[in-house]
Parts: sequence; C-alpha cells; structure tokens
Amino acid sequence: MKKFLKIDTLVYFILFGVCVFILLQSPLAPFAKSIITTDSGIYIYAAQKILDGQLMYKDVIDIKGPFLYFIDAVALFIFNRHFIGIWIFEVFSLFASSIIMYKTARFFAGKIPSLLAVVTGMLFFVICLARGNMTEEWSLPYISAALYIFVDYLKNNKPLSIIRLFILSLTFVLTFMLRANLVAMWAGFGIILLIKWIVERKYKELIRSLAIILLFVLLCVLPFFLYFYCKGTLPDAIYWVFKFNMFEYASGSNLLLSIMQTVLQISYIGIIIGFEVFEIEYFVRRAVFFKIFVKRAHSGVKTFVGLCKDIAPRRVILRFRLFAAGEKIDNADKQNKRACFHGFSIPKML
Repeated sequence: MKKFLKIDTLVYFILFGVCVFILLQSPLAPFAKSIITTDSGIYIYAAQKILDGQLMYKDVIDIKGPFLYFIDAVALFIFNRHFIGIWIFEVFSLFASSIIMYKTARFFAGKIPSLLAVVTGMLFFVICLARGNMTEEWSLPYISAALYIFVDYLKNNKPLSIIRLFILSLTFVLTFMLRANLVAMWAGFGIILLIKWIVERKYKELIRSLAIILLFVLLCVLPFFLYFYCKGTLPDAIYWVFKFNMFEYASGSNLLLSIMQTVLQISYIGIIIGFEVFEIEYFVRRAVFFKIFVKRAHSGVKTFVGLCKDIAPRRVILRFRLFAAGEKIDNADKQNKRACFHGFSIPKML
C-alpha cells in the first residue's frame, strides 16, 4: 500500500485540483445555481427517507442498487442532511479514482505523459458528472481498482494474491450493488483470464482463483442480504433491483427477450476486450516481423458519456478508451519509421 501511494506531492495536488474543478459543475457543489436532476433528486429523497426510518424498496421505491442509497444516506447523516456532504464524498471518490488511473497509466508511460493522459481524460467526465450523484460516478473507484489489478497481472505478471482477489471480489460486489449492468469489465477480463489459464494449462491457478473469488463474493454480498432479510424487505429488493430493473423495465413482458438482452449487454464487451488483448499479445508482445523500441508511452483513460433524451427505455453510452503508444519503430530495412499506435475502446450500453 505504501508503495502504491508513493506519488509526488505535486501530482496529488494537481489531481485533487482537477477533481474539484470538475465537480464544481455539479448541482450539489457549494454555491451551485443549477437544479438537481431528476435521478439525483430521487436518490437523495430515498436516502432522506431511509434516515427517517422508512424501508427501501418497500416504503420507498426505486430500481437502483442499495449501495447507492447507503452512500447518500451516510453522507447526509454525517453532514446533518446538507447536500454538501454528498458533494464532498463525490470529490474524494473521484480523487481516489484519479490516483488509481494515474498508477495504471504509469505501467505504460512516464510521470508527465501519465498525468497529462489522466487529466485530459478526466475532463470528459464533466459531461456526466455535471448531473451529480450518478451511479457511473460512484462506481469509478471500484472499476479503476479492478482495472489496475487486471492490467498489473496481465502486463507485469503480478500474482493474484489473496488480498488482490478479495479486492477484485469486493469491487465487483459494490459496483453490482450500485448498478448491475456496470460490471462488464469484470466479465471481459474474466473471459480473458479464463482463456489464458486454459491455453497455458494453469488449471490449478484457475480453480484456486475461481474458488476464492466465489467465496469472497458470497461473503461481500451477505451483509446486503442479511440487512434486507432482517428488515423483511428481501423479496422487494430482489424484485425491484434485479427482476424489474434488468428484465421488465426496458423490455415489457417478454421475459426471455429481456434476459437475452441483459446478458448480451453485460457480456458482449468481454468479446471485444478479449479480441483486443489477443491483438496486443500477438502483434506487439510476440511480433516476429519487427522489433519495437518504445521511447515514450502515452497512456490514459478517456470517458465519453452520450446522454439521450428521457425516453423509455433510456440509454446511456459510456465509452472508455485506453491508449498505448509506441514511437519510432525500426522496420526490417531500417529505412522507414512508423509510429505504432494501438488502443481499444470499451463501449457500454446501459
């Protein structure tokens, strides 16, 4: 942990300043004059009712995961129900995400290119975060942490220790409990690791990792189920969060079609990621036609959120792009020089 947090103080200040600047566009920010959006208003209202003693999914109905209302309720409770509490939580959440993104970018680039990549990429968050208190925003630290572990394992052969498997499991559960269809990255890298372990015949590591992750996921989900079970609202929570939200909300009464669409939306990204990782592995790391001397690398995460009008079903397109660039590649005849640029995009349909 100390090694992970070992970053220049200036980098911390720059990332924190960028996070504050971005979130000053939020309607929850201090002295903000914009009106809180409908979705955010519903989440805050639900959190306020929870603090008043009402039961989520029974007395108050919404279709997002319970962890979202827990975050808002805790923030309101600590700051005496002032919206500034949620905004402060947003700042630290985005700040934590930016640090993890920076550390991930450092796998591919130096300090300055990595910092520039993260800062410029984060500026695209304004489009999404201007609405404030959104599930995509709260899930960023967990997605970033999981991405860091996956990339570190695949690129640097960093072992998946018990602690790292626990982090992968915990971040998966928390993201799932925010919004179930935000877990596509775990599905994508899960497919990659599954193929990798089978091809390399690492069956022992495959069985060990799957068993430990399954155990940790069950342990992380258990508190949520126990809470709703003790409150007598477990059937209501399961219906509104999973059955209605994932299968009935967008597709009406055709349950089979709803299940197929949900599975495709969550899993098709895995095929894209798997293809791109194979492409990197074959054409860059195992290429026999040319030798790459990487002098500088530029890596970053860019997020673009396309927001459609409020029509049913609503669709939000969330795109992540991770770019790695290698410069001045000597070809066979050592005459021409090219720039090798590779990137992959992860489109996400919600």
